[in-house]
Amino acid sequence: MKNKIIIKFSSAAGAKTTVTIGEGEASKLVGKSKQAYIVADRQFVSLYPSLFPAERVFLTDAGECAKSLEKLEMLLTWLSENRCTRENSIIAVGGGTVGDLAGFAAAVYMRGIRWSVIPTTLLSMADSCIGGKTAVNMGKIKNLAGAFHQPDIVAVDPSFLVTLPDGDYLSGMGEIIKTAVIADKSLFTLLYREHGTVTARDTALMKEVLTCCCRHKAEIVSSDPCESDKRMILNAGHTIAHAIESDSGYRIPHGQAVATGLYLETVIGEKLKYTEKKTAAKIADLLSRYDCPVSYCPSSFENFIKAITPDKKQRGESIYIPFIENIGKTAVRKLEPQLFYNELRMLYKTGT
Repeated sequence: MKNKIIIKFSSAAGAKTTVTIGEGEASKLVGKSKQAYIVADRQFVSLYPSLFPAERVFLTDAGECAKSLEKLEMLLTWLSENRCTRENSIIAVGGGTVGDLAGFAAAVYMRGIRWSVIPTTLLSMADSCIGGKTAVNMGKIKNLAGAFHQPDIVAVDPSFLVTLPDGDYLSGMGEIIKTAVIADKSLFTLLYREHGTVTARDTALMKEVLTCCCRHKAEIVSSDPCESDKRMILNAGHTIAHAIESDSGYRIPHGQAVATGLYLETVIGEKLKYTEKKTAAKIADLLSRYDCPVSYCPSSFENFIKAITPDKKQRGESIYIPFIENIGKTAVRKLEPQLFYNELRMLYKTGT
């Protein structure tokens, strides 16, 4: 399996992202980018100090706290004070939240400069590093301010997974399972069969898994870079997941919230006859093998619904939900929001 992926975008002449997957890819990128300004997860820098140059490194904490307008202003000010110009670029080194912050800064600094990504968490390696989605949160609303800004290079190094905390690793598995569920029945089977090896973070197997995930996302994103059509299937599970994150004060990691949302939305899909029967049970079975939750109890159901209302998947009087038809096949359905809310309310009343 080749571990170099080229993503070409028809929306801009010649625009492309090159994704490389393998040990040493991160150090190659940093070594070749002498004039780059690096935005990095503080904890990761402490684990891999030799990867970083002595200058032009902006440190930030990971997590949703990194994605604020205040932090964005600090980063933009730092870039200006350190004489970053349009000829320079940014390299984001960290998980998805660091990538969101750095990518959004690259999108708006001097009306846009180039950027690249070194994902350091399983979640970012499997999903958020590809696609050019960048954003910051505003209040309790996740990703309200953002832009599509495609990176030039994504360097995925699965050897970094060895030092990843267990909770972050399991969070990443939520997104990997989502990819298998929406687009790849063979990957679903592999994750079930090789549970022990995946959990042990075997570098060779994870390189295969990550290459598979990146190829799927690359194919989808290249055909729909701005999420107007086909790309919406990547949001499977996310409508409920974002509400879970907001309601929990972001104490529940994104990937774990996606796992729960994926299961609950599939249960709703079965009730609405969009989904083949017993599909939700198959998803729950695989999720349980990776200790991913399939339930969440909100502090207030009405507040939980309010957290869904501003979701970007709601357009006009309709909400668009990617429903799993069966393992490996997904379709986006247009619903009246109240129908979706009523089905969700019934799940909580019955304790599903």
